[in-house]
Amino acid sequence: GHTRIGYVDVTGGSEISVARLNGHKTALAEANIPFRPELYTAIPADTHVYGGFQAASNLLALPVEERPTAILGFNDLFALGIMHAVRAHGLRVPDDISVIGCDDVPMAAYAYPPLTTVSLPKYRIGKLAVSTLLQMCIEAPDPMGTYTLMESPRLIRESTAPCSKG
Repeated sequence: GHTRIGYVDVTGGSEISVARLNGHKTALAEANIPFRPELYTAIPADTHVYGGFQAASNLLALPVEERPTAILGFNDLFALGIMHAVRAHGLRVPDDISVIGCDDVPMAAYAYPPLTTVSLPKYRIGKLAVSTLLQMCIEAPDPMGTYTLMESPRLIRESTAPCSKG
């Protein structure tokens, strides 16, 4: 039921950042939810938790009827900062604002509340990278412009809930 979904991205336009932003926009479009630029913010990658806190504070400063009811962080560290900002603004995760991260870092499961996240298949990614490098040494193909799509399951924990507001 969330229709005002914020996104805290990383600045710089890296390939992964562009792909995640496109995925965010595609998911919104598939749910018939317009992308709202005022609910999008980008911060330096090296700011981690503090950057997530600052970015979310900007989103939470919007008027109540315009602020997001859910916020997606580019990664779990940003999302941990987002959760802290929600609490610092006197709000509750997930009762007032749902928070989702990406990467499934070990501390995500131990956050309060435990962070809902998109898990990356790190072992499979590493195995594929080594296999690709070995194949390149033997066959010398040009891997540029190719990609492998891997399933990245959502781990639904306690930082998300149905929207309680319109």
